[in-house]
Amino acid sequence: MQAVVVVKRAQMRAMLQELESVPKAIPRALSGAINDTSKKEVTEISKLIRARTTIKKRDIDKHLRRDFSSPKKLEGGLSLEKSGRIALGHFGARQTKGGVTYKISKTGGRNLVPDAFGPDIPRLGLMVYKRAGKDRTPLIKLYGPSPWGIVVKNDLQSVIGSDAQEVLTKSVARRVNLEVLRLRGEVK
Repeated sequence: MQAVVVVKRAQMRAMLQELESVPKAIPRALSGAINDTSKKEVTEISKLIRARTTIKKRDIDKHLRRDFSSPKKLEGGLSLEKSGRIALGHFGARQTKGGVTYKISKTGGRNLVPDAFGPDIPRLGLMVYKRAGKDRTPLIKLYGPSPWGIVVKNDLQSVIGSDAQEVLTKSVARRVNLEVLRLRGEVK
């Protein structure tokens, strides 16, 4: 389902003429629209990643950064940092007799890492480890995918970009309308 916002040229000209009387109104409206868009897109990116994997929201949000817009700086946005992989303990790891099971994909089943251990041991940080050889050390910490890797692998960049444009268009129309109503004295 697609939502389309249509603003007629005559309506836009009338709104802009009203806004020209107050020079601060247009930058304030555009800045607010940019910030609204970045806020909604952070949520949307997190939802897209969580729809495909069992990563928790708090683990994704650590890697999302927002750049805020201001009336003097009319640019902003968000970025998903190219991050390291998330420890396997965050993917519902469970200790079994044969090793540790975990689930990364929402559509797939659980996987097994033979002879792994650790998700139930607090002093190991509740993470999953495996021994490198027959000796007691060294321990190798096991990892799952990163949020950035999930976006790249599933080619979600195009989905995110088109959605952001739609949200920005709606937000600009809403913010400009709010400024017009403020100028008329109908809203504080």
